[in-house]
Amino acid sequence: MKRVYAVIKKVIIVVLLLAISQVIGKYLFKYIILRTAGVGRALYEFEINDILLQYKPFMTLLIQTLSMLMFIAYLKLTKNNLKEYTKLPKSKNIDLFIIAALGLSWSALFNIINIVKTKAISFPMIQSTINGIHPVVNFILEVAVICAIVAVTEEFIIRGILFKELRESGIGIKLAILVQALLFGFLHKTVYDSILFGIVSALIYLWQGSLLGCVLLHFSYNLVCIIFLYFFDFSYIREMRFFLMSASVLAIGLCLCYMFRRGILKHLLKCGGKNAEVKHIEKNF
Repeated sequence: MKRVYAVIKKVIIVVLLLAISQVIGKYLFKYIILRTAGVGRALYEFEINDILLQYKPFMTLLIQTLSMLMFIAYLKLTKNNLKEYTKLPKSKNIDLFIIAALGLSWSALFNIINIVKTKAISFPMIQSTINGIHPVVNFILEVAVICAIVAVTEEFIIRGILFKELRESGIGIKLAILVQALLFGFLHKTVYDSILFGIVSALIYLWQGSLLGCVLLHFSYNLVCIIFLYFFDFSYIREMRFFLMSASVLAIGLCLCYMFRRGILKHLLKCGGKNAEVKHIEKNF
């Protein structure tokens, strides 16, 4: 029962810190934008939302920065060593290449399925100017914020902090993987895909012993989403859907075969038992 309480407590702490950073970041950004906009009248809610949407990368940057600072402070308060979260994996470079390839092909398949299913009409965003900013600049901003910063922050919080603490709570490695994946899924709009992503990312973390592989998977996944929005005509994707989906599935299969041969599940089985760290914690209960 104590373990269940410990797990619930850790999940609530993560959710609360994320919610606080979201609320503070959004309202702080809204205040800054409205003050600098210099509008001489009260704005309707939809007008405020339109303004915030135009500057979404900057708002995301502020929210992610606040989240990172809050969780770093949390680690300091709980006397955790930050160096544990910055160590590099002791693996071959080709492993990281395969992880990136998995993220690219998985994201491509997911986006193609969504485009075909929703039947949305969209033209490449690279052809349009948003808020007077050149589309290439917008693309670079999206890649820097949505791909790089969001990937680093979310992996640091979910796989780095939460997953580590769940493993140390003594609930077992498999349940720890499931809990962090469920939370990651419910924090995103695409729940089922995000839950699966959370499971795969946790397995990569165990395999690599580092957050670098998780960040690389996350970065490459988000990168393809942005590339689809900026450079692809959705009607063309529908016409080529069978070829594109077949190529994506083949690439995913090859990546997974390589990862299985390299022992990604062996690391799960090794950690599945009662390791020394968990045994030490269980004695305290």
